[in-house]
Amino acid sequence: MQAPDLHPRPGDRDETLLVVLIALVSLPALGIAWVWLRRADFDLAAAIAGTLDAANDDPLVLATLADFCLLLATCAVWVWRDGGRRGVGPASRACWVLLTLVLGSLGLWMYLAGRPRHGQER
Repeated sequence: MQAPDLHPRPGDRDETLLVVLIALVSLPALGIAWVWLRRADFDLAAAIAGTLDAANDDPLVLATLADFCLLLATCAVWVWRDGGRRGVGPASRACWVLLTLVLGSLGLWMYLAGRPRHGQER
């Protein structure tokens, strides 16, 4: 007896594992972001200004900031494409992408937990 094919497209399994790995790696970034906001007394403008000042002074901070932005962009593009393959409408996909960009890895985990199976419409 042959096991059912849970991934109709050959690359789906590898891509899903990659996104889960990205989410696991980026999860500490969520904690760092909360500490970052707390140090600025939850004043987002002051936190951003302080980060830009630090990035101006230290190239490592600039590289970290660029890596985090690229990671978020990669996750957002994956959420958009994966939602399209799974039959999620454009408005819902836009909401998931926005949630991923705003909440970071937490938004990605929420999408991974709630996404429909292949071909199942919401």
